[in-house]
Amino acid sequence: MDKKFFSTIVITALLAVTTTDTFSQVQGKFRGGVDVGGMMSTSPMGTAIWIHPNLNFGYNLQDKMNIGFRLGKGARIQSQNTNFTGTYTYYFGSKTNIMPFLGSGLGLYLTQNELRMDNEHISKINELVRFSKIGGFLTAGVEFGKFRLGVQYNLIPASKIPFIYASGPNSGEVLVEKIPNSYYAINVGFYLGGGNRKKAAEAGERERQERLEREIFLASEQEKEPEIEAERIATQRPPIVSIIDPINNSIVDSEQILINYYISETAPTSVRVMVDGRAVQLITDAKLGENTVIVDIPDRDSRISIVAQNEFGASVPVAVNLIRSEHIFKPSLYVLAIGVSNYDNTELRLRFPAKDASDFSQAMIRQAGLLYESVDVRLLTDRRATAENIRDGLSWLQSETTSRDVAMLFIAGHGVNDNVGDFFFMPVGADVNRINATCVSYMDIKRTTSAVAGKLIVFMDACHSGNVLGNTTQRAGLVNQAVSELTGADNGPVVFTSSTGRQFSLESPEWNNGAFTRALVEGLNGNADLIGRNMITVRSLDVYIADRVKELTQGQQAPTTIIPRSIPDFPIAVVIDESIF
Repeated sequence: MDKKFFSTIVITALLAVTTTDTFSQVQGKFRGGVDVGGMMSTSPMGTAIWIHPNLNFGYNLQDKMNIGFRLGKGARIQSQNTNFTGTYTYYFGSKTNIMPFLGSGLGLYLTQNELRMDNEHISKINELVRFSKIGGFLTAGVEFGKFRLGVQYNLIPASKIPFIYASGPNSGEVLVEKIPNSYYAINVGFYLGGGNRKKAAEAGERERQERLEREIFLASEQEKEPEIEAERIATQRPPIVSIIDPINNSIVDSEQILINYYISETAPTSVRVMVDGRAVQLITDAKLGENTVIVDIPDRDSRISIVAQNEFGASVPVAVNLIRSEHIFKPSLYVLAIGVSNYDNTELRLRFPAKDASDFSQAMIRQAGLLYESVDVRLLTDRRATAENIRDGLSWLQSETTSRDVAMLFIAGHGVNDNVGDFFFMPVGADVNRINATCVSYMDIKRTTSAVAGKLIVFMDACHSGNVLGNTTQRAGLVNQAVSELTGADNGPVVFTSSTGRQFSLESPEWNNGAFTRALVEGLNGNADLIGRNMITVRSLDVYIADRVKELTQGQQAPTTIIPRSIPDFPIAVVIDESIF
């Protein structure tokens, strides 16, 4: 070797010495090194010790696996060996400074020999013989940090060298001599690169420890999941409310009462206080625990209900009944009755809705001075039943009714759903091609039912026309969704409807009314006094209308009544005589 090559090897070795504690065998890293040593081979010319330097370049497929390339050189007197081989090395151990290894290689071996023959009968064909052989090697050894010690066996096919006898008894004959090329070698060396396996091992250990900690954490979290889920369910529920004072059926003689109530489970966002099912106060600062509120009460027996609500829903309404010490007060009754028979559009005309509204109004007017202090009726039929007058009537009903009064809304005529399913009542000037502009939306009705202060009863015989079957006209009811939105625990109107779903609401000259109104007026005039108390209540009227309409229509029509849970049964008429109107 020349001086420059030797100096390079020395400097590289010094660099390797400074990093012998780094365990350099890390996945994904490149490495390079130099080995020097000696080798032995046996040939016809005897056993010789060869010089055996190697340059190694590799890439770590894994922490314990390396592939690479070796450039080797062997030299002795009269012979040289140069090889180019691919290499594979596998390492054992991963946590110490000492790493045993096994390896192999396969590639091209270039050999050349200088022949010197002393036999006087043999002449040389060539003085310098060259061969190219495909060969391989097996190796084993150990690495100390970045130093390397190993033994190897290079397996190379033998070379065939011909000789010619120049004289003697075999003169002219050719002798082919096989020269072995395989050899053993012992090498020592060093390498650079390959990564810092010690640090990588420490990082890997940290990663394994972190992974173990994560697994332990996840396992503990899974154990907690049932408890967390139970806690989540417990916190995602509506509030529970209870009334502490007054007790049920307390006797009162004032116009106001202090209600002491208690909220548990979850905090409320609002609390509604209702008197006889009508909302009178909305409280937004109620809290968990004990709360108080002062409520105005009517001068009659009444029922106080409380509903607490949050984002998860509303509580079950709780209520107490209050009994007045003296019954000296009678409520006023306000009636808005709407019925349209003679529509501007002749194709929409019906026979009895206007008469239905008038007959209902007369039945209620007869209650003045009996159950009610006074009865105030606003009757809108045919030409007077415009959209403007109906909306004005709804405002009148809302403004006139106090918390001590009773309001009734009667609607008979055509009802229609628009193309998105919203319900509209059709006034006298309704245009089926301009429903939104010419009809009264159920939202107008809902605003009134939600704002009336006293008790409110709605009678809905709103329908749209069907076919004529003999003398019986069919009306198909489409009010289910609208009715369901009118009622609820927090606004509480009682709603009577003429039919369910898409059933037909029927009218006939035989009854001189629609079937629903016929049964309604009969019930209000005494037939709904089912137990002989001379009093018609909400629930007794419901029972009578349901049975009577089925009888009149032979089961083709089934009325529906919706009474909110917070509203108790209460009287709406007293019996005047036994006649059927």
